[in-house]
Amino acid sequence: MVTVDQPLEQWDGPRQRLDAIFAISEIATLGSNEDEPGRDLDRRMLDLFRKWLSPSGVLVLTVPYGPWAPGPPSRTYDDPHLDELLTDWEVEERRVVERVDDRNWMVVDSAEARRSSPAGVALVRAIARA
Repeated sequence: MVTVDQPLEQWDGPRQRLDAIFAISEIATLGSNEDEPGRDLDRRMLDLFRKWLSPSGVLVLTVPYGPWAPGPPSRTYDDPHLDELLTDWEVEERRVVERVDDRNWMVVDSAEARRSSPAGVALVRAIARA
């Protein structure tokens, strides 16, 4: 297991290819503290993930989901922007969840999530396309 304890975009990468990458609430904040946030920093990081994963490696990703908002403090993705981010990935599972109360989350249809406020979370499991 590898744990990264520095900004992900500054990490040199693993010594050997990984079987899985769990990017939980990480991608949406990349570049959000910059004066001119890098619009494609999230996409560039997913390109690095493809290089770091073994051929059968799995990416598990969560991002804020709702009406598109480029940030700061973080990006909130809608369907078109999430599709664009995952262009080079084969999505095996994609769900949208919203908080019901302090302890519970509920799976919702993405069209329903786009109309609601506050934003939910998109949960994605994908493998890199060959």
